[in-house]
Amino acid sequence: MPKSDLTYKPKVAARLLDLSTSQLNRLANEAEIEVRTIAQGSIQVRAYTPNNLFDIAAYRQQKSKGSVSQKVIVIYTPKGGVGKTTLTSNMGCIFGLMGFQTLLIDLDFQSNLTLAFGYDSDLDENDAKESGFPIEDIVKYNFANLIRDDSQKPSLAEVIKKPFGENGPHLIPADVNLDELNSYLMVQRISQATARKRNIAEWVNAAQQSRDPDANISQYHLIIFDASPQKSLTIEGALLAADYVIAPVSLDNFSRKGLSFLSDMLHQLREDYGRNPELILVPNFYDNRRPRVSKQVSLLTRDYGDNLIAPTIRQSEDFPKTLSHPDQNIPLVLAKPKAQAVEDLFIVAKALLERTKMTNHG
Repeated sequence: MPKSDLTYKPKVAARLLDLSTSQLNRLANEAEIEVRTIAQGSIQVRAYTPNNLFDIAAYRQQKSKGSVSQKVIVIYTPKGGVGKTTLTSNMGCIFGLMGFQTLLIDLDFQSNLTLAFGYDSDLDENDAKESGFPIEDIVKYNFANLIRDDSQKPSLAEVIKKPFGENGPHLIPADVNLDELNSYLMVQRISQATARKRNIAEWVNAAQQSRDPDANISQYHLIIFDASPQKSLTIEGALLAADYVIAPVSLDNFSRKGLSFLSDMLHQLREDYGRNPELILVPNFYDNRRPRVSKQVSLLTRDYGDNLIAPTIRQSEDFPKTLSHPDQNIPLVLAKPKAQAVEDLFIVAKALLERTKMTNHG
């Protein structure tokens, strides 16, 4: 289903925003948001689009007159297949529905996060024209184009994708050319060996402080990197920029070596740079019918209790169905809001906001 065709009845829309239907309608009217109507029997009912929901959420956030401190998060694990990108895409949407302006950065040249929002990282403009694919849905630039010191460097506005409008999650997409970033950072490190320049962290810092008018991210409440599983200078740079590192842990196939490896990486950051992002573990693929899973939970609690959030995300067939459907490149929370797994995702999102101290002040 194309994103433009996705609509929700008032009850579903209200649930996604944690509102009553009367509150939903009132806020939409106050904000003067244009909501289409569809015939339901002999009456006309409102049909809310994802863009409508994000606009209402942003209006509610602005109306609260509170201030929110910006946080930088890296979602990373050295082990693939644990639901990292699925978590990133759905958290980006849920945080947006909660009124937090969110920038997602795809830092994996396999581009799974980019694909999750319906963008094609393989097509160029000629391919798109020949196949009838929308030009705006191809990937021309990636995060590497913003980092490199290039006279033809694009502005942030040229790079960012807005799959659900101005108030939905924004995306810096990826394609295969992102892999060049690590080579660029390696050259930088060799040429400035004593300084050990941390390019990604410096870019984030400069963009947070609006020092570059073409790369201003100060308006975002959350900056979330979806990092590739390998260890590289690219990943190190993202970790140096992070306030928090969120690692999904597969309860179906828990890797003690992977967590130990990640803990060692973060320890090395403290030793080398004095940076100490907090590690948060999110239990994923929970199935209480499997004895192995219960044992994994006990081991995680014993060894990483301080880092572990209590809520879990249940094993669900809805995730692979959403990811594999060629015409439904939409995060699960928007594609199937009534799915049981979506309830888990909202609970996890609230736990993460509490853990990362993302609170309104007003």
